[in-house]
Amino acid sequence: MKRPSLVYQTKEVLSPLFNKGFGVSKHSNMKNKQGDNLIYSRNSYTSILQKCCTFVGYCKEYHGVRCLNEIKPEYFTGFIKSNGYSKQTANAYKSAIQKLQDAYNEKNQGKFNWFEEIKKLKLSTTKSKLQMPREIHDEIIAKAYERKYETGLAFDIARNLGLRVSEITNLRMNDFWFDKHGRLVTVYIYGSKGGRHRKIQDVQLTEKQIVTVVKAYEHFKKIRGRYDRLFINKAGSYQTAFERIRGSLTDGYKYCGFHSMRKEFSKDFYAREVAKGRSIKDVKKEITQLLGHNRLTVLNSYL
Repeated sequence: MKRPSLVYQTKEVLSPLFNKGFGVSKHSNMKNKQGDNLIYSRNSYTSILQKCCTFVGYCKEYHGVRCLNEIKPEYFTGFIKSNGYSKQTANAYKSAIQKLQDAYNEKNQGKFNWFEEIKKLKLSTTKSKLQMPREIHDEIIAKAYERKYETGLAFDIARNLGLRVSEITNLRMNDFWFDKHGRLVTVYIYGSKGGRHRKIQDVQLTEKQIVTVVKAYEHFKKIRGRYDRLFINKAGSYQTAFERIRGSLTDGYKYCGFHSMRKEFSKDFYAREVAKGRSIKDVKKEITQLLGHNRLTVLNSYL
């Protein structure tokens, strides 16, 4: 029997809290011994579920977790640190995931405490916008090519398309669409964060970016089938490789990973398009689509 996904497991734990709490007065129900762990509105349920799914997605991507009972306390600490969350955002995630933890413990008679190390974290009051310089990205990618050519290609595509590390490992040969003249016109990003799909068009890229992407495609065209993934390693292995190379080059950007290259992609696109005279609002909307987000406010940490 196929094991349910982490997202499915998370929904199974959280949905009873919503089913019991929906339509009930939160304040009048607080005397109930479970009242403080129910979810009383659809908006709250959506928000909590989204945060919990982001966390378990991190656990799967970077620690190979397949079941909720495999999550360890240090994973939550690493999740907060790797994203550079402010104290306020970290506490919002903790509150949401606390409900998941407590409900899981009650349902399965478990004793999980995913937050025992949270007090050791030194969290800033504002989210860090530290950006790794382009020159260091250049060095990291160059080193990656030296160590393993295909790892260099993974880093290069991530940088030139503004992709998440998980999106790199999901790319398949048939996600690259060419016109009748053999020119790349679209890169299709399937089932990204939140299950959303999107297209990156050639008109949204520079000629240099297109050349780099096609270079990777041509390399794998010789050794992969039409429906094969380009990069066969797990996302966590590319993230680890990136961090190791970065650590060998500098000590000043220890919290910068693949997202640092997404920021560079975003800033470059923003500067290029605004310089053409386009409205800032329109450019931000397009960047949001390119990055696979659905809220403009997310760009506050990119630009």
